Amino acid sequence: MTYAKVYPTSEIESFRKEVFIENRAKIAKFNQEYSQGKRNFVQQLNPFGDLLHHEFTQLLNGFNRSTLPRVNVPTPTTFIPSANVALPATVDWRQVGAVTPVKSQGSCASCWAFAAAGALEGHWFRKTGQLVDVSEQNLIDCTKSYGNDGCMGGLVDPAFQYIRANGGVDGEESYPYESRDDQQCRFKSENVVAECTGYVDIAEADEKGLELAIATLGPVAAAIDASKDGFQFYSDGIYYDPDCGRTQAEMNHAVLVVGYGQEPNGQKYWLVKNSYGPQWGIGGYVRMAKDANNHCGIANEASYPLMNHLKNFSPEEDQLRFNIFKDNLRRIDELRQRIQNGEIHFNVGVTQFADLTKEEFINRHLKLKLPERRLKREAPGGNRTRRQVAAFIDWRAQGAVTAIKHQGNCASCWAFSAVGSIESQYYLKHGVLVSISEQNLIDCAVDQTNNGCNGGWMANAFQYLTTHSITAESEYPYAGIQQSCTFGTARQFQVSIAGYQLLQADELSLQQAVATIGPISVAIDGSNLQFYAGGVFRDDDCIPGRVNHGVLVVGYGIEAGREFWLVKNSWGSSFGENGYFKMIRNRANQCNIASYGMYPIM
Repeated sequence: MTYAKVYPTSEIESFRKEVFIENRAKIAKFNQEYSQGKRNFVQQLNPFGDLLHHEFTQLLNGFNRSTLPRVNVPTPTTFIPSANVALPATVDWRQVGAVTPVKSQGSCASCWAFAAAGALEGHWFRKTGQLVDVSEQNLIDCTKSYGNDGCMGGLVDPAFQYIRANGGVDGEESYPYESRDDQQCRFKSENVVAECTGYVDIAEADEKGLELAIATLGPVAAAIDASKDGFQFYSDGIYYDPDCGRTQAEMNHAVLVVGYGQEPNGQKYWLVKNSYGPQWGIGGYVRMAKDANNHCGIANEASYPLMNHLKNFSPEEDQLRFNIFKDNLRRIDELRQRIQNGEIHFNVGVTQFADLTKEEFINRHLKLKLPERRLKREAPGGNRTRRQVAAFIDWRAQGAVTAIKHQGNCASCWAFSAVGSIESQYYLKHGVLVSISEQNLIDCAVDQTNNGCNGGWMANAFQYLTTHSITAESEYPYAGIQQSCTFGTARQFQVSIAGYQLLQADELSLQQAVATIGPISVAIDGSNLQFYAGGVFRDDDCIPGRVNHGVLVVGYGIEAGREFWLVKNSWGSSFGENGYFKMIRNRANQCNIASYGMYPIM
C-alpha cells in the first residue's frame, strides 16, 4: 500500500525511507510476538510509517492539559450514575446512525476538536434523528479565547462551552477542515448545524459511569494515553499496553467512545473512534481494554454535551427509552428491508420519535378532534369552476408559506394547520408573509372541541377567528403549553377572517383548491408517520374515515411516476424532508387526506 507522500528534498526522502524500513521491521517483530501469544493486538503499516515515534506523538496527540490555566469555562455538571440499571451487553452507536464517518486531523494536533465534534454529532442525532457533520475547523479557529490552542492542542470541555455560549457551531460543508490554526474565526450563525446547553463530566476514573453514559445517552468524548509505541501502528485486536498511563497528567490524546462490547474469549473492550483517518486501526477505530483498571486513563477526562431534548428522564426512564429505541431500530430495519424488496417506496430512519412506542407516539402527537356537530361542506363543484389546473404546484416557491415550525410536546397540530392556511391567505391578499401565532389559538380558541395542547379542530379555530382577531408570532410567541389567554387589544398586528369553507371530500376538489386558492388545511391519519424520512409516503394500513393529525397541503406534483401531495408538517425541520412530507395522491384518498380539506375566507 502506498500513501502518495512527496518530500521536499532527496535527503529528507532518504531519511524517511530509513525510518519506514525501521518501522516495518519493528512491526514484523511485534506481530511475531502476537502470534506467540505475547501481545493482545496486531500492528500494520499505515500513513505514519515514515515518522519516528516522538514525531508521531507530537504531531497528532493534542489533548493538552497545559492549557488548563487559560481555560475560561464554568464548573461543569458531574454525571451521577444511577444504581440498579440493567445495561445491554454491547452498544455500538454506529449501528443506529449516530456516528459520522472517520475523519483525519492531518498534521494538526486537533484531536480535542474532533472528539468534541463527534460527541456533539452523536447527541444531536439522539435529539433530532438527524446526523450532521460538525466543523472541527470552527472549533480550532474560534475557541482560543476559551483556552484552547488550535493545532498546538486543547481540551474538549472548552469547546462545548464555546458551542453553548456561541449559540451553536457551523457544519463541515460551510466551514471545511483545513488542518491549520492561523485563520480568524469565520463562524456564521446562518450555518449552525448543532448546539448544546452545556456539558457533563464523568467522574474521574469511573468506568462504570462511562459505561452507563454511553449505554443510555450516546457517544462520549474521552482522553487517553496514546504515547506508547504500540499505538502508532495499531491494526486490530484489543489494545492493551501494561505501560499505558492512567493518571490525568498522562492523558495526551482525545477520542470518541461510541460503544463497548466483549470478545468470545470474554475480553471486554471500549469501541473508540479515532481521528487518524480510516487507514489507521480498524477502519479508523480501536478496541481498547475495558474494565482493566481504567486502562490508558480512558475514564479520566470523559464528557458529553447537554441537549435540550424537551425530555427530562430519570436514568430508569432513560433505560426504558433506550430499550424502546432498540425495538424501533428493528422495526426500521424491517421497513428498510421492505424498501430493498420494492414493497414500499419512501425512506425511513431514526426520528425524534424513535424512543416512543407507537401507542405513545399516537397518544402524544396525534390528537386532532372531530367535532360532534355535522360539518357543512361546499356544494358539489363548490364556488370554483372545474377546469384544467397546473400539473405541479408548490406555494413555497411563490413565497406564500412560512418556515417550518415545531409543536413540541403539545398536541396542537390543529393550530399549526389553521395558522398555516391563514398565513398563506393573508400573503395572497396583502403581499406580506407574516408568521402568525399558534399560541394565540391554543390559549384563546377554547371550546367543547378545541382544548389547547390536548387537541382541537381547524374549523373551530376558523370559527373563533370570525369573531376574534389573531396576532403575529413575534407578539404572542409559541410556548408549547396551554396558558391563560393574553391576547388583549394592544397588538401591532391583528387579523381576523370572514369565514371558512369546507371542501367536498374528494381529491379532485382538493387539487382544484390547492391550485386556485392556495395552501389548504387538511386532516389525515398520521399513525404510521413515526419513522418517515423522505419520498412519497403510502400507507395501505390507514383506516378509512380516521383522522388524527392536522397538516397543510402546500402543493402537489409527481416524483418517479408517483403523484403526491406536498404537505407541511409541524414537527420541526428535522422531520421528513426538511419538515415536509409527500403523501401519495390519487390513490383512494390515501389516509383520508381529502376528507376534511378547508381554508379561511379573508
